Amino acid sequence: MKLSNIVFVVLLSIFCNGCSMILTYAGATPATVSATQTIDTIKLSVDAVTATQTGKTTTDIAVGVIAGKECKSTNVLEKKSYCE
Repeated sequence: MKLSNIVFVVLLSIFCNGCSMILTYAGATPATVSATQTIDTIKLSVDAVTATQTGKTTTDIAVGVIAGKECKSTNVLEKKSYCE
């Protein structure tokens, strides 16, 4: 597997919980799907801890850093903009 493909799979896994199912249907190898499922589980666990402590998921934190704004998934539930 080329490095660019590995980077893509890792980034996809970080930003998309449950993406291992997409990879399964896209024809990824069983090893890739298994690795992605492990990453999904780890990300979900880390998100649970960070959301409890900060009110943000790891994706919220990453998007906020990139956008230079305060981003929270819960803002949408409060009828606010995702990033403020």
